[in-house]
Amino acid sequence: ENCLEVSKRFRLKHCVRPGKSDDDESFLDNEKQAYDHLEIICYGSDAFDTHTTYEVDLENNIVDSTKSKFVSKGDGTLYNKTWKHTFGGLEKKIVHAEEGSNHMAMCNDLKLKEIMMELFFPNSEKREQVVDIFAAKSDRECM
Repeated sequence: ENCLEVSKRFRLKHCVRPGKSDDDESFLDNEKQAYDHLEIICYGSDAFDTHTTYEVDLENNIVDSTKSKFVSKGDGTLYNKTWKHTFGGLEKKIVHAEEGSNHMAMCNDLKLKEIMMELFFPNSEKREQVVDIFAAKSDRECM
């Protein structure tokens, strides 16, 4: 068995509902209302050419990822449709990364860190305490 067969089997089991788009609620394990408490944020970039396809040699069961004839805007790894997408049509907020930030670099975006701090610590006083702890730790590491 090769990786093409395994990936096809996975996609058919988890990512395909015949006759339905991928924002159909059948992709959810629970009723859609069960996810209402979630605040889903899709964070990414449309600033880079990002390959969308690979060449597949079905006779030899080979995927060639060195050539990419089709590109779309994205973060250099994920093209815009994929990073902006949630299965099951769940509500989401699209947030664009800092200018010039690609897939790897955006993990260090100050903008992303601020979003995470606000979500993890909605109480502004607690958030300030956590920021102070991180700053003190960073200062000790520089010594």
